[in-house]
Amino acid sequence: MAVEIEKKLVLKRVPPGDQWQDADGQSAVFENLTDGLEFSFQKSGGKNTEFHLSAFKGEIYSVHTEELPDAPPPPKPRYSMYGEEVDSQPSMWKEGE
Repeated sequence: MAVEIEKKLVLKRVPPGDQWQDADGQSAVFENLTDGLEFSFQKSGGKNTEFHLSAFKGEIYSVHTEELPDAPPPPKPRYSMYGEEVDSQPSMWKEGE
């Protein structure tokens, strides 16, 4: 199965130190990362449970994974009684009669 990963920016670091703010900028500055993650968790209704930290950029992303179903297998080839591969079953009746 293939896995699709979606990342969404949720927190940005506010210098100096370990201060964080909601990526939308609609919240107060959080004094530590734990408070920021708790805010993101509560804001999402408990759906944000996995996070990715980009230390160089000073950003936190929520990570959502979704397993994609495999593509259906190709149809099996059909063969005539002589062992030749055929695309469709020939009709015994002519159309229009």
